[in-house]
Amino acid sequence: MSHNIQCEFEVLNWKLSYFTYTCCIQNKIIDENEKIERIYGVHLNKKTYQDVILVYFNDCKISKVPQGLTTIFPNMQGIVINNSNLTYIEREDLKEYNKLKMLYIENNKIQIFSENLLVDMKLLELFSMRGNKISYIEPDFLDGLDKLKYANFKDCGYINLVYDSIDPHMSDVSLQELKKLLSKKFQQSLWKRFSERQRAKTELFNHLKEAIDKNNLKDFKLIVDKEVFKIHKLVLAARSPVFAEMIENNPDAESLNLVDISPATFREIYNFMYTNEFRKSEEVNLVNLLIASEKLKIKRLANFAANALLYQITHENAFDLMVLGTKYGYEDLKKMSFEKIKEIFDGEEIDEGLVDNPEKLKKLIYLKNEEIRYINDLKQKFKNIMNEN
Repeated sequence: MSHNIQCEFEVLNWKLSYFTYTCCIQNKIIDENEKIERIYGVHLNKKTYQDVILVYFNDCKISKVPQGLTTIFPNMQGIVINNSNLTYIEREDLKEYNKLKMLYIENNKIQIFSENLLVDMKLLELFSMRGNKISYIEPDFLDGLDKLKYANFKDCGYINLVYDSIDPHMSDVSLQELKKLLSKKFQQSLWKRFSERQRAKTELFNHLKEAIDKNNLKDFKLIVDKEVFKIHKLVLAARSPVFAEMIENNPDAESLNLVDISPATFREIYNFMYTNEFRKSEEVNLVNLLIASEKLKIKRLANFAANALLYQITHENAFDLMVLGTKYGYEDLKKMSFEKIKEIFDGEEIDEGLVDNPEKLKKLIYLKNEEIRYINDLKQKFKNIMNEN
């Protein structure tokens, strides 16, 4: 799939250079299967795509490092992805960017990356993973980066250091000291502790998965619109504080009627309580799942549903999803939905404050849609007349 993106061109001060012509991309959703084929915006005085040195993604939703940028900006030297929900990064993702001097992946959700991630980036001078909760880095991660002048691991969990040969007074360690911290002995010890926690958690949920089909051990029934779900009372209480309170208040109860939740929706909740896995099925109504998960205070599942909804925002449902995000405090859903609504107005100036005034916004959307329908009707009538004999 291809993708066209709007941006703003600005001159910003980066460590790469003090006056860097930058393509700034804000509040966009970029799917991992999409290649960026066109970026459009208003260039500053006499500037062109050839002048762009750095591409800056901020507050976006990115599942994979965007591809296609070097074709659009042939002279780019850096990329920054900040606060954009990126959870993993691989060597293959960076092959297009092997001539970059600057790579910042900041305030995302990266936990683990391998030693060969930067192996093709021989020209890299500036590297930052600041604000990622890193659990593991291969010990040889920085080897081969002979031009490296700056490496920022601040707020990254166990490292929390900066190497900076450009501004030495800002540096916590030398490059050799930083590499020493990534020694195999240190990393193996850390990885062992991390693995033990993960293994214990995995084993627990593997046992729970097996328990789904063992009806003879289930001691409670949930009745959802006449459909009966047999379940372990302990699982109910552990996964939902709402169920825990119900059971505590009535410990002798053997069943419970659930209202305002459909069997299809509860089936996903039921599966999640046992497996801790979110199934991204087209049959699942994500809005209903989010509302039900919030009602039962199963916050992790509600978060999964809210994040999945970010990739289903359309002009038709954007207003409802904005209201939903506002009601339950999902700022990304609220913000991205509002961005989609702004597209309906086709470049017209929309007051950002309307995101917190849904009644007024709803009226404006209605009037805009009426205007679009009226214009389309006129176009069709014009076309019909032109086609008359």
